[in-house]
Amino acid sequence: MLPVVSLCLLAFVQALHPQVAPMLASLNPPLSTFLEGADYDLAATWSGDQRRMWWSTIDAVSGVNATSPFSMMVVGGSMAAGIGCHESRRYGKECAYSKRFFQWLQESVPEGERAHMHFVNTAVGGTTTGGILPSIRMLMNSVRPPPNLLLIDFSVNDAAEGQDWIKYRASISLDGVNADVLAATEQLIRYVREYHPSTNIVMVEGMCHTKWFHSREAHARVATTYGIPLISYPKLLGVGSDLCDQPAFWGGGQTHPTWEVHHAMAIMMSQTWMREKVRKAGPQPFTLSTEAKLDEFAVCVDPLFSFDAYDPSKQNPGYQVLSGTWEWMEDRPGKPGLISTVANSTVEFPVQFGKKPRLVVVYLRSYERMGTMYLSIPTQNRGVIPISGIDGAAVTHGVRVSQVHVLNINVMQHGWQPAMGVDGVLGFGIQSNTKHRVRITTDLKCASPDACKVKLVGLYSC
Repeated sequence: MLPVVSLCLLAFVQALHPQVAPMLASLNPPLSTFLEGADYDLAATWSGDQRRMWWSTIDAVSGVNATSPFSMMVVGGSMAAGIGCHESRRYGKECAYSKRFFQWLQESVPEGERAHMHFVNTAVGGTTTGGILPSIRMLMNSVRPPPNLLLIDFSVNDAAEGQDWIKYRASISLDGVNADVLAATEQLIRYVREYHPSTNIVMVEGMCHTKWFHSREAHARVATTYGIPLISYPKLLGVGSDLCDQPAFWGGGQTHPTWEVHHAMAIMMSQTWMREKVRKAGPQPFTLSTEAKLDEFAVCVDPLFSFDAYDPSKQNPGYQVLSGTWEWMEDRPGKPGLISTVANSTVEFPVQFGKKPRLVVVYLRSYERMGTMYLSIPTQNRGVIPISGIDGAAVTHGVRVSQVHVLNINVMQHGWQPAMGVDGVLGFGIQSNTKHRVRITTDLKCASPDACKVKLVGLYSC
């Protein structure tokens, strides 16, 4: 028999949580009415392992303090990056459901402990599960300490594109599952489980259109097999229902939904948080895909090139200063980086790329006195990527913090979407197993030019 406290808790979470209920007022009436009376148990089907992993994450948030911080990391494609999401002054990642859910988590802990909770969203539009694998090791190792929770959402791009955009989607197996998505997703989960066993995982299925279900089935199969919590917006609306095709529940049939859908998904995540508690799953002795298929989607465990300001052996891996000044230094005690305070300073890194070329840039962003780095690969006939050191969200909300940010670039892609900034497709058309020089040039246009700088913390390739 359950203790009285547990019975009271279960009765309490049947209703919409009081911290979430006021959020309904800003939504359109059909969506608000639905969410108010929805059965949130439909959003996920829990096995014992899935429930235990969710419990473990809840325990980490409940115990957050100065000596036990909590960090949440997001990897994904355009849905996770908040492409198309705009509400008042919230755009993109600041508008996405993952940031809204994280803010709800912050509100669930004592105010004095909220500063010990950290959030990083590395999602990039146009990225599939297979597309992130060559970079996942570098991305996760750039977060210190390792994330307590990894949120995965490639729902839009896995449904609409081939795994590396080399071909349009993939062949569907006889049982209606996208075989490439299945293998890529399985490889991602296996990597995190092996190399980051302390990191809990949650998979989120945001893509709502009923015609794209083959990738959803692949995600669900991996989640069930490996004991990974999977929370699904389509399942919340009801399998087989037509709600996904109605504008109020997705936003007019477009690929990327409106902010109201992101808001609804944050409510769904919060309610699931209140209802389900799981801890980390145990090992699985078998795989869903053949070893040959898994090898098509290999994780880059050992970067082919590494500049790491924190690692003495990798602080000068042969980079060359072409103009101006770039110096390894600590601008704050224990916070090293390759820093430039001179405009038009240029440094080049001799980078080796592998079978699935990827580049990860780790850099400092702050609320003031930061310049812009322009990244290019001179051998490729492409533009430059502006990497701003100013954190626009921090400036907008008056937050005086400096944090390390991570930029993941699929340099193998041929697409180029500069209008989306660093959240879009920024491909250089790099061929497999080739060597290039990555060039970074400073642009120091600050209000206080005497104190303006840029700071590179890491640069990795696979």
